[in-house]
Amino acid sequence: MTPGFALAIALALAFAVTNGLHDASNAIAALVTTRGARPLQAALLAAVFNLLGPLLLGAAVADTVGGIVTVSGSTGIVIIVAGLAAAVTWNLVTRARGLPSSSGHALVGGLVGAGVTAGGASAINWGGLDGWHPVGVLGTLVALAISPLLGTAAGFVALRSLRRALRRGTRRWHGPVRGGTWATSAMLAFGHGSNDPRSRWA
Repeated sequence: MTPGFALAIALALAFAVTNGLHDASNAIAALVTTRGARPLQAALLAAVFNLLGPLLLGAAVADTVGGIVTVSGSTGIVIIVAGLAAAVTWNLVTRARGLPSSSGHALVGGLVGAGVTAGGASAINWGGLDGWHPVGVLGTLVALAISPLLGTAAGFVALRSLRRALRRGTRRWHGPVRGGTWATSAMLAFGHGSNDPRSRWA
């Protein structure tokens, strides 16, 4: 194993940690604050379902991000190291300052910056949409921009529907609602895991 490859693996692990600092707790925040589960229970739930996400649904996001830069030979390792270093640094700075930030945006920006520096604009797969499948930089950014809007719309519909369904609810609903928070936290962690295995580049 070359030193550059070892450094790339170390930075990929560091990126995974900082990505988790930014995003992984979102899945269990409601479960813990409503006292539906103890913090350790919730953290174990998130860990298990984050791991199951890429194992069961694959790594399509990683494949898309991995196709952003096209270079050959040892230059690829250099670009990966530079892109990951930029993304990790950004994640740590925004975390320290309490700023909302997307690890996905940071990684795409780091890879594009490193790719343009090393190989020029032609080394970047600017992409777009291949049918419904996002490809390259533009496709990734489109997906990152649309997903919060879709999530907001889905959350609005779900909340209105639940309020209507439970408007005559009694304390007998306490158990099923608590179980529902466990299920939704597990689903969020599973979705996060399937969406964020970004440490595969080839």
